[in-house]
This record gives sequence, C-alpha cells and structure tokens, in this order.
Amino acid sequence: MKKNELKATPLGVFFIKLLIVMKLSVLLLCLSVFTVVASETYSQTTKLSVLAQNESIDHVLRKIEDQSQYRFFYAGTVNTNQKVTINSQNEDIETVLTQVLSGTDINY
Repeated sequence: MKKNELKATPLGVFFIKLLIVMKLSVLLLCLSVFTVVASETYSQTTKLSVLAQNESIDHVLRKIEDQSQYRFFYAGTVNTNQKVTINSQNEDIETVLTQVLSGTDINY
C-alpha cells in the first residue's frame, strides 16, 4: 500500500519541497557565516606595565601573571634564576617577554 502512495505523489511536489529545504539550508549557512566576526583577542589588547630591577626571571614572570590572565609553564631544565632588569609601560606581552628573555637561552 505504501508503494502505491509513493508513486501517487507527483514529482513536482517533491521538487518544490526539495527547493524549500535547499533555500532554508542556504539561508542558515549564510547566517552562520556572516555571524562569524573577527574580533581582537586578549593577547592583542592587553597592555602590561612591568618594572623590575635585577630580579629573577621567575619573579618577573610571576609579576606578569599577577596583573594579567597569562600563565607560564616550563618543563625540563630552565634557568629562571637569572637576573634581569626591565622597565616597560603599557606594552604588549610579546614586547615584554622579548625584553625579559633577551640575553637568555629561553624561548617562548
């Protein structure tokens, strides 16, 4: 009985329903694509001010952690007891880390 009902359905109705589904799919796809907007991230907008006179790298990294949402992890034998001097005012994290780690063998 169901086979007869399937044959009785006109082919035009099937294509109309398919067209409606395709239009809705394209609409949802367009809405999804257009809602994805690039925005500035935390690392691009955060400015740090760090003042350290002859302090260990470990202590300077802890200062950065205290005033930001950054967390530093290091494994192996990393000498963070080296003394550094830094004076940065309202600079991004890349500039601050470059100043802190210059002259050391530590990379980020």
